[in-house]
Amino acid sequence: MKQVTEKTEALVVNAHGGLVLLGMKVRLNQSLNVVNLKTGDDRLSHVTSLGPSFLGKTEVGIEFLKAAPDFWGVTPTSKV
Repeated sequence: MKQVTEKTEALVVNAHGGLVLLGMKVRLNQSLNVVNLKTGDDRLSHVTSLGPSFLGKTEVGIEFLKAAPDFWGVTPTSKV
């Protein structure tokens, strides 16, 4: 299978995955390797949802195979 790479940004993140915008075509349950370019950390994930498309990109929900609370490099905010 041919490997394809696309640089993007996450719209929503959490310890279990996130929501990203992708220009490449993906399908539900497809495996993806997600790499954090700032840290070099990578996680195997799969596509859980396909949302609306705009400007040639589609909202794609991804879920890590194993939870990774530190993957995105963000600190949770607390509600007051």
